[in-house]
Amino acid sequence: MIVLLSHFWPEDWPSRRFVPLGYYGVELFFVLSGFLITSILWIDRGIIAAGPKRLAQAMGNFYFRRFLRICPTYYLALFYAWIAGLGVFAGSLPWFATYLTNFYFVTHRLPGSSTHLWSLAVEEQFYLIWPIVILILPRRVIFTLLGLAIFGGVVFRWATTLPNGEYLLPACVDYLAAGAALAVVSFEAPAQLSRILGLSAALSGVLFCIGAGGRNRGFVEVAVMTLSIALVGGAARGIPGIFGNLLQTRAVMYVGRISYGLYLFHNFIPEAVLKACGFYRLRAPAGGALMFVSITLAFAAAAASWHFIERPLKDLRKHFATVDR
Repeated sequence: MIVLLSHFWPEDWPSRRFVPLGYYGVELFFVLSGFLITSILWIDRGIIAAGPKRLAQAMGNFYFRRFLRICPTYYLALFYAWIAGLGVFAGSLPWFATYLTNFYFVTHRLPGSSTHLWSLAVEEQFYLIWPIVILILPRRVIFTLLGLAIFGGVVFRWATTLPNGEYLLPACVDYLAAGAALAVVSFEAPAQLSRILGLSAALSGVLFCIGAGGRNRGFVEVAVMTLSIALVGGAARGIPGIFGNLLQTRAVMYVGRISYGLYLFHNFIPEAVLKACGFYRLRAPAGGALMFVSITLAFAAAAASWHFIERPLKDLRKHFATVDR
């Protein structure tokens, strides 16, 4: 929802300056993704170590489940955008089709309404590497790599001179590694989790103040990472009170179910609406009207994607558990 607002908020509304949160919403998702994927793989690591299950089976099933979850809907969105002439796909479709969108940004330019697909490229590149790290490497090596990745991501963003280098995996790996470290702590040292989440929340407040006061984006980005650790860890344990109850309402949980399609399709919608109005010679909506129409259509597209593509494939994925349990 943060990303949706950042993309749909009318540029002529003065309050737009209060919601420049799209990039930070993606950073929160990276921490969440690192946590969830590492949790799955850490359980599989324990089952494999017990003896009866094979490494090849675990890795094969992991990759196949990820393919079913991500790729069919992704390629449908690409096909829709390409046919409708949305975004920038002329001569660049192979980059998008092979999940190299973030490299395209570095060597070419930001491709209009298809810009948001960079984060999915980062995710896929992470998924290729991470099962090897978690399922094969010794524990002490994993702990060292997590620390290096968190430190290295911050340094890479600060030091890189590449155009749009912040969209590459090395620039995002600290968020993914932070989520992964949170997952490992949840399994290996659960008694320390409350303390870590409290420290993360406090540290995020300090870093936000330093970054905002000095207009230093680097501090703000690290603050987002530490705040994301606190939010993801708190949500995994269960958030009490009114806010926790709100997150468990049917409406909010449904938004969670359709969120992948919502992210995939949403950024193409305003351009599609304006093109359709031009084709039929209709008066195009603007400002708040365009935002309302775009959000409505984005939810409709995401709901259709969930019910007709993603949910049937989810049922199929049940036959390919990461390892047999």
